Amino acid sequence: MNTDYTLILNYYNKTEELLNKQLDRVFSQSLPPKYIIGCFLGLPNEKSNFMKVWLDRTKNMNNVYTAYSDLNFKHIGRYQVALSAPTEKIITLDDDRFPKPDYCRAMVSILHHENCLVQNYGWILDRSETYKYINRQPDFNEESSLVFKGIADMSGTYYSLKNHRDPGKPMLKKVDYLCGGMAFNRSSLKYLFAEDITDDIRLIGDDIAFCLRASKNGIPIYAYRPQDNVEGDRRSLEHDSAGINPTATSQKFWEIRTQMLHKELGYPWGEDFSKKYSEIKDIL
Repeated sequence: MNTDYTLILNYYNKTEELLNKQLDRVFSQSLPPKYIIGCFLGLPNEKSNFMKVWLDRTKNMNNVYTAYSDLNFKHIGRYQVALSAPTEKIITLDDDRFPKPDYCRAMVSILHHENCLVQNYGWILDRSETYKYINRQPDFNEESSLVFKGIADMSGTYYSLKNHRDPGKPMLKKVDYLCGGMAFNRSSLKYLFAEDITDDIRLIGDDIAFCLRASKNGIPIYAYRPQDNVEGDRRSLEHDSAGINPTATSQKFWEIRTQMLHKELGYPWGEDFSKKYSEIKDIL
């Protein structure tokens, strides 16, 4: 089995403490990456010291590379970098995901046995013909917010390590899309870039679009569920956003991603599928 893989890390708005925590985990992998690429694409001015921390930690490592640009390529930039990765197997991690010692080994093993997109965290969408909304965002305003019929972002079953563990054996659960990065074969990227990369995908929908487009071209999307024991924990990925996660806390982002889901899945869009919350709140 060819175990070479490229690990792509994407840094933007988290803390230096989290950056160091992630690097500690990366450098402790039981199957070390063949190559590591740190992406700093459009780093905010207030995070200017991020690059220094990264360069100090990696200065003596000859397999570590830095992709830097003062142009913000948004989230899609890491996948543009991945197109030129020197290995076929690729693992991407957001700046709030922290791999346990055997996480990357488990991902590489899965990719060896099946061409797929895989990670620990994923969503199965609720496709029932009901109206849905999420009332947990701090900027939720019922007079201006939309609700959506049939499909809505973050509406369905969220597969996470906290809520879905198997006491007996690990398993792969088919899901609609993954969160926080993923493991995949470089050849699968052709499905992401074969269709238009619109502003909503570039802004907040890269993982979703990649999963949906790969899925409709026969590439399964899996949430990997390690078994509930010490060995399983070593194959898991922790999530710590330090309270900074705009794509999960903004009502506007939820609306944009829901519209993107409808478009990617070929659903019609219009008044039959979106209404003001105030118009139908009595039936929710």
